[in-house]
Amino acid sequence: TLDEFIYQYNKAGNYVDRSEAIDFASTMQTDAKALYFLEAALYDKSPGLKSYTLNTLNIENDTVRIAVEKTIKNINNDSNAYVRADAITALSKNKNIEYKPIYMKALTDSSYTVANNGLLALSKIDSATAETKAKELLTQPARGALKYTLYAYTDGGKFDSLANDFTNMPISNTKLFNIVPAFANFLLRVKNSESFEKGVDIIVKFRDSNPQEFRFFTDPLINNALKETADKKMANGLKEQSDYV
Repeated sequence: TLDEFIYQYNKAGNYVDRSEAIDFASTMQTDAKALYFLEAALYDKSPGLKSYTLNTLNIENDTVRIAVEKTIKNINNDSNAYVRADAITALSKNKNIEYKPIYMKALTDSSYTVANNGLLALSKIDSATAETKAKELLTQPARGALKYTLYAYTDGGKFDSLANDFTNMPISNTKLFNIVPAFANFLLRVKNSESFEKGVDIIVKFRDSNPQEFRFFTDPLINNALKETADKKMANGLKEQSDYV
């Protein structure tokens, strides 16, 4: 029962004991006791379980959001960068303009992951400011997820550099979930048709290079990124490029 899992969390104490309790409570988030427990778990002594709890919360649900958003804003200042990053992502699901100062602060965080999540969150509520800040970030060194998110804001004239970067990157979940959409967004800025078509070919080649047993899962993700690119090119009157996709 929920009471037994809460007891396990408080008394057994091992990481797996606590994660099992969080798992169970996450299946009944609109239950007042479960939600109170999950809010408390956001202060777990383990940064990993703080992040785990953040990622299980259904922030889109008003009951959940109202109960935990104050706590999430508090742990946005956590000493662990991954917890701070996940707190920003959780807050961004609500698309609340009131969180803008939090996202703006994140852009100057020493962690590239936090800065990246801050930029993504900002883009959901204020795309113009996100683009301005992204251009500032492009003048500074960047690594990890932030480097690839900035693809979407890079000038189209830098196609060769980004295309080589993308091509030489090994297959990974990061490439699939983060970099393919960012590179596809970058192609929206590429005006030269030859370069644009080469970019589409690079994405398709990557799609087709995934192991056959995983393509039922990977193909829709990549095809969706391509479709969004085609639709936006068409909306901008670039029919030939859209048709190529």
